[in-house]
Amino acid sequence: MLYSMSHTNPERAYFDLQINDEGKIEAIMGDVTCTFDLFTTGSYNDGDWHIIESDFQGDTTNPTLDLIIDGELDATTTEWLCPMIDEDFIIVKVGRNSNTKSEYFDGVIDDIKIYKNFGNGEYNPNITIISGPTEGKVGETLTFRFNAEDQNPDDEVRFHIE
Repeated sequence: MLYSMSHTNPERAYFDLQINDEGKIEAIMGDVTCTFDLFTTGSYNDGDWHIIESDFQGDTTNPTLDLIIDGELDATTTEWLCPMIDEDFIIVKVGRNSNTKSEYFDGVIDDIKIYKNFGNGEYNPNITIISGPTEGKVGETLTFRFNAEDQNPDDEVRFHIE
């Protein structure tokens, strides 16, 4: 699992981004009533670094999910995907499933940036800054600093570190 987000009730909503055995990037989105998969056309388990972006736009009118790899649109779907809202996604995990301590990613994830889309194609320019060591040993205590700011004062900025 590369990236996973869900509600605290896994039957309510989930979005998973993973690389399958064929090296294709797969987006899986759904709940107990609706599920779909979107696969890239290319294979990306070639040992090179790749920039993977998923972009979801819309709600009930022309919702579109794009998978963009290394700056190029690789896969897209525009259809009624699932009736979900941003409040459905409470838990976010990088490198494992968001509801279970399983499906750990066997590889290296170098840089994560998560942007909130304001619905007009503009992304929040205030990027979360994570500073700290880039290497460590098993059992060693490492110290990191997280800094984020949301321009909308009604939004909460929270971190959950495991």
